Amino acid sequence: MSGDRTWFRYALGFGVIAGGFALVGALIGWSVPAANRDAVMLAIGVVLGWGSSVVAFEFGSSPAERKAADSSADAPTGKPGDPVSVTETPTTEGEAP
Repeated sequence: MSGDRTWFRYALGFGVIAGGFALVGALIGWSVPAANRDAVMLAIGVVLGWGSSVVAFEFGSSPAERKAADSSADAPTGKPGDPVSVTETPTTEGEAP
């Protein structure tokens, strides 16, 4: 992983976590009118959900899992064009294959 990518991951992780704490801190210190309380809670939940999605994407898989996911595109499908395809011969009833 390049240095720029590592720096980006750590900055993004820090920003998301700091933003989550800032939202919760603002919610504690800020008086929300009762009529808007549900809308504010929904908005905060959505923003925290977006942040958790970003963190899960950036930190959720290991290099081995990424390599396995990339190599699965080359996996055999069993179709006739694949090098591991199988040709079956028809058998009559009662005959062992």
